[in-house]
Amino acid sequence: MDLQTTTSFLGSPVYKSVEDLAATFQGLSVSQNSPEDHYPSYQLPTSNYRYAFDKIITFINDNICILPENEIKVTRTFAGPFTPGGLLVLMQEPLASHPWADGLDKVISTCPSLDALREAVLNVSSGEQCITKNVSVIDRWPFLHKSLHEKLEKTCEDEMRAYDRLVLAAIRAKQPEVILCMGKGTI
Repeated sequence: MDLQTTTSFLGSPVYKSVEDLAATFQGLSVSQNSPEDHYPSYQLPTSNYRYAFDKIITFINDNICILPENEIKVTRTFAGPFTPGGLLVLMQEPLASHPWADGLDKVISTCPSLDALREAVLNVSSGEQCITKNVSVIDRWPFLHKSLHEKLEKTCEDEMRAYDRLVLAAIRAKQPEVILCMGKGTI
């Protein structure tokens, strides 16, 4: 099967097939391309990704709703690592029913998409990559489940445009080498 890619999303390859992604994982292997091999520990590269991601949180809290700390903590863990490059998985939106208070593992185990993603990433990377440690997972609409973002698109158009710009700025700041898009429809 040929790997279908496009480089039209923020300059990073977008893979539409997980089956042929295994070769790409080799090049992203943390054990083979550890930042510590290239930088002393006190000079590890950082990006504006953490700052850009935190701006999303601030924007939601200031303009839409106050986010529960448990949701922020779990979503921030998924979004990391906050270093440039690597693999970024772009999901569609969080489920309205995620058990944020029960922690990261419970959120994954109760969500078929996240559970399948965790298993697929571990398998195609021979255990080198993990969605809770060295693969960034961010929703296209972080913190806004489907019914909420659909409602806001009708009632708060300006805020949603500003929110969209913040999400895209965070993805750009991550500077991923690969973006794996998961979800329904188009980007």
